[in-house]
Amino acid sequence: MNKYGGTLTKISTLEVGTKFYVVNGAWDGEVVEKDGIKQLIVGRGRTIPLTGKNAEYELYIDIKKNA
Repeated sequence: MNKYGGTLTKISTLEVGTKFYVVNGAWDGEVVEKDGIKQLIVGRGRTIPLTGKNAEYELYIDIKKNA
């Protein structure tokens, strides 16, 4: 267990459309698909392809539920 809470998650395993909050970094993220590649939107727009070494990213997150 980390001191921030959340669940340690390999981001590349999340479904496209999943929104989450990174509790050990205090930023929002979303998994999207762009040009046929699963990607991570960091904060307000930076996009990181979830391929190669990026596919191994693990973060402590809380999944955001759509109301």
